[in-house]
Amino acid sequence: MKSFMRVMQYMRPFLLSEVVAYGCMLLINAARLVSPQLIRTIVDVGIDQNRTDVLLQSVLILLGITVVQGFLSFSQVFLTEKVSQGVAYNMRNEVYKKLQNLSFSYHDHAQGGQLLARATSDVERLQRITGRGILGLVDGLVLLVGTTVVLIQMNLILAGLSLLIMPIIILIMRYFLIKMHPVWRKRQDQTAIMTTRVEQNLRGVTVVRGFAQEPAEITRFDGDNDAIYDTSMKAARAGSFTMPFIVFLAMISTVVILWLGGNLVMASYITIGTLVAFNSYLLQLVNPVRRIGMLLT
Repeated sequence: MKSFMRVMQYMRPFLLSEVVAYGCMLLINAARLVSPQLIRTIVDVGIDQNRTDVLLQSVLILLGITVVQGFLSFSQVFLTEKVSQGVAYNMRNEVYKKLQNLSFSYHDHAQGGQLLARATSDVERLQRITGRGILGLVDGLVLLVGTTVVLIQMNLILAGLSLLIMPIIILIMRYFLIKMHPVWRKRQDQTAIMTTRVEQNLRGVTVVRGFAQEPAEITRFDGDNDAIYDTSMKAARAGSFTMPFIVFLAMISTVVILWLGGNLVMASYITIGTLVAFNSYLLQLVNPVRRIGMLLT
């Protein structure tokens, strides 16, 4: 939490852009929650009751919402990128100034590759977090909560069945994060080691060639590179299984709801438009879960 608050300090100069970006995000989610209700009206009133006026009006409103949503999405992405690039710019300047003011004894013992990794890859990682990372996480949570509330208001039975899968998905994601955190840390350390080796060999290339150590250094570099590859593939295998499996569980819930909802429609307990709108909300419920999982990985 302390490190997170330190990162947040770099975002203070861009507070206005952040507020506008989050405002756009809230309006986009509001449009996402309104659109299925319009589809519900189109099916139940416009089509089922042959009301062409309601059909035309609802379609035009839906089209207008789509246009506004596109403009808001553009503004959100632009402002978020502006903030993240500004944060990275200030971080790089601060890191460079700090390195320039450190003592000679520090640079005698510090590894150049580690310093280079901190000034480049680590800053880029923080740039992604302060940009689409945090906003994407908040966006997913807002849409998740909003969609859940609407589902419960529409039909408590269907909502309860559709949400039964959520605890399982959360447990799978938690297990995945616990298992993969050491792997990500290991890959970061391996990258720093390889960067240090490259930096040292480039700086001492005359010594390496003078003692004919090129084959030995190439072998060491290949070993470092192989270690990074193996660790990265381990993370990729785990991620390629976990995320599709979560989507698979969510789609099973969707199929169950379609079957049960179809029976409720035939029993005149709910309308076809309600089922269509409910299914649209259910699909929206899958997206934030998948988005949050991808951001955390």
